Amino acid sequence: MAFMNRKWGRLFFAAAALGAASLLAGGAQAANNNNVSIPLSGTVPVTCTVANNSSGTTTTFSDMTQGASNVLIGTITETCNGRSGYKVTLTEQNFSANQPSFKGSSSGSVIPYTLSYNGSTVNFPNSTATLTNSGSQTGTNGVAKALNLSFSAGAYTADSYSDTITITMASN
Repeated sequence: MAFMNRKWGRLFFAAAALGAASLLAGGAQAANNNNVSIPLSGTVPVTCTVANNSSGTTTTFSDMTQGASNVLIGTITETCNGRSGYKVTLTEQNFSANQPSFKGSSSGSVIPYTLSYNGSTVNFPNSTATLTNSGSQTGTNGVAKALNLSFSAGAYTADSYSDTITITMASN
């Protein structure tokens, strides 16, 4: 019986040794796989916004016969992350005689005016003018630019005058 127990003991020892060798081989294999790749991706959409930082109320001139000079009507903030830059345009509703104009609600009379944007005169080839044409993106906080209006004093027809300016921004 002692002989049998020794035989089984040797067999058990051999099996244990074989198992340990397998584990060591597996561990060596695992050591060769010491890195894992994890793919990542994402998208940043083009976002271009234009905002008027003024109070949002209508700029009102109580007596237009007095004229106005360089009146701030808005501070426009341009923000765009487009890699090719952006373009800002201004469309004027009552474009008349090659210039922007206030228009009388009853008489249809017009009072021409001029605009400046960021200190430069706005040129109108038609009712839409380009304010900014940039080949690069803005910073995170955007770029604030003053929009000012001027018109001459004059003996204008009595009426209520108005106009609407629309500013649009798009990526290039």
